[in-house]
Amino acid sequence: MDRYISFISHIFLIVIVLNTIILIAEASYINDAPIIDSNASGFKRVVFYYGWLNTSNLPDLDFDILVFSATATIPNHWNRTVTLLYNRGVKTFGYIHDGENPVGLGTSFKEMVVENSSCSLDDLNECTDNWVRYIEGLIYWYYSNARVNNTLIINGVFLDECDPGYFGITDPSNPYLLNFSAGLREIVEYTHNLGLKAFINGVRAYAELGDYYLWEDFVTIYNMTSNLYEIDPYFFNTTSSNPYEWVNGIAKYKYLKEKGLLNKTIALSFDDPSIWENITLAYYAARVLGLAGWSFADYYIYSNGGSIKPPIVYEVGLPVTSEVVDNTSETLQRIFTSGEVEVVLNPTSPQLRLPFNETEHPVVDGNYDTLYNNINGVSGDYSTIINAGNLLGPDKYYFIINASWNQGYTGSCAYRIYIDKDDDSLTGYRVHEVGAEYMIEAYRNGYTALFEYTGNGSTWSWREIAYPESVIKNISSSITVLEASIPSIYVIDNKSKIVFTTVLSDWSEDAVLTTTVAPTTIYRPSIYDDVSAWISYTGVITKITILSYGIEYIADAPPSTETYILYVPFTNEVEVYKNNTSLELTDNLTQVDEGYQILNITDNYTVLGVKVVHNSPISILVKPAVIPVPEYKAITLIVIIVTIIFQVALKIITWR
Repeated sequence: MDRYISFISHIFLIVIVLNTIILIAEASYINDAPIIDSNASGFKRVVFYYGWLNTSNLPDLDFDILVFSATATIPNHWNRTVTLLYNRGVKTFGYIHDGENPVGLGTSFKEMVVENSSCSLDDLNECTDNWVRYIEGLIYWYYSNARVNNTLIINGVFLDECDPGYFGITDPSNPYLLNFSAGLREIVEYTHNLGLKAFINGVRAYAELGDYYLWEDFVTIYNMTSNLYEIDPYFFNTTSSNPYEWVNGIAKYKYLKEKGLLNKTIALSFDDPSIWENITLAYYAARVLGLAGWSFADYYIYSNGGSIKPPIVYEVGLPVTSEVVDNTSETLQRIFTSGEVEVVLNPTSPQLRLPFNETEHPVVDGNYDTLYNNINGVSGDYSTIINAGNLLGPDKYYFIINASWNQGYTGSCAYRIYIDKDDDSLTGYRVHEVGAEYMIEAYRNGYTALFEYTGNGSTWSWREIAYPESVIKNISSSITVLEASIPSIYVIDNKSKIVFTTVLSDWSEDAVLTTTVAPTTIYRPSIYDDVSAWISYTGVITKITILSYGIEYIADAPPSTETYILYVPFTNEVEVYKNNTSLELTDNLTQVDEGYQILNITDNYTVLGVKVVHNSPISILVKPAVIPVPEYKAITLIVIIVTIIFQVALKIITWR
């Protein structure tokens, strides 16, 4: 009977294998790069921020995980921002502190155990227990105190220096290393028992302990000669046998992959924020290698506070092939649902090849971007607006002003910008022939604030409501450049009036320049932008699901008709469904309200145009068409089936 069951099981498995199709697809938009929500891939966007959070622009960024400097006093510099992000769904991890001092596990173990004169090998277990209780006490403090209205506002703790190299021992058989490993395991278990998660930063031997594991110095390393970050020249070094030794690059990657730990590995890459070229390569390298997420930082990890200026990197969707790691050419390559990504990490000639054209994205850095709609300047009695520019994107309104003040003006207030949202001079504050509902004041010292009008039209009455992302560059004692952005909800394209003014030391306004908000420019959102903003303007693929019988796209758009270009791996006829209703095949999409057209068939995939009417999010399902089996093949199939049945019956009779 066992032999019978085994035989039937083998037949069943063969049938399953023959009927399983591994589906791959690409998604893009006509005349534009694909816009894909990060939810489509699940790739984590992570921020490390060790400065004062209340000086940051983190609430304006879209990301998944925050690691922050959790000084153990719950000051307002972090609990308010962390609460806001936590309530928004961001996973928050506090870097453990003893009061105001950060605590690394390797360093603290060295001080309390390895270099403790009262801790001989005979006392090693007791000293290790004391160290474990100390770290657990710090973690419990967060469990008890990191709360607002008795609600815990952190998801877990960040455990740094999980590396025996901090106390100079990497021999796996050394009793100090063994105790450190056992103690670390106990600390993580304690953390989990409190309902918190553990984010581990250390050697790869401890990667399996944490809910997340940090791959620090990913792709970029610091060059102490040039004082700059550069691509790691040893990234493709594959030699490593001791997991307790610090190692980077492909050797670490192979270990994590073999252990099945890539799905919890977060990369952290460093660079000079004025460059970011290497950071961009690092992001796509993390995608190709199949890591769980990625973060970037300048070499101070924003320890001084201030706004983050994310690099412009894009979502590429789901991986549809295995990664290719070529140590000889120093190249990483993989095909995603948006196409092929290739990263060459040669330190002297790095390259990046993407399946789409990178579209420019405004960066608030005080530099005039060619994306801006240029506005000619105007002169006042004591100052001149040399030129200005503005740009309305799906989620933000950007503007830049370049102005000079006569005789080396050094007053505190540099600019005042009025916003007449509804282009109605009878509503809001009546000034310069507009009715301003909002106003921005920007000082030469960098302070910028957005105000809402609360008066009766003539009284000076404003309520401070936000702090725009902004950069003020004092080019000289008389020339200042202001660049800033505010959420696009405060303006209407081709309608709202904007009044740029220069302000003198007596608070009077001098040069006055009025313009209309530029038309909306659709540009590809970076991974730190809220993709939901784009849905108001154009179609967005927010989810891609590979099924056993096809591939499903969830697309969202405003009420409109959208045409999507879909690349599917089927090389024969397909069926296309919208919300489970079959769409008709057509030879010309322009002549139908809805339908699909076969644009091209290759040896590997078929290109489809799918036209749909949107009233809400929809499902687009593509699956191979059911092709009738030719008669001679059907006869052959029947013979095979009958033969199998006969053989099974014969086996049953024989076994009995």
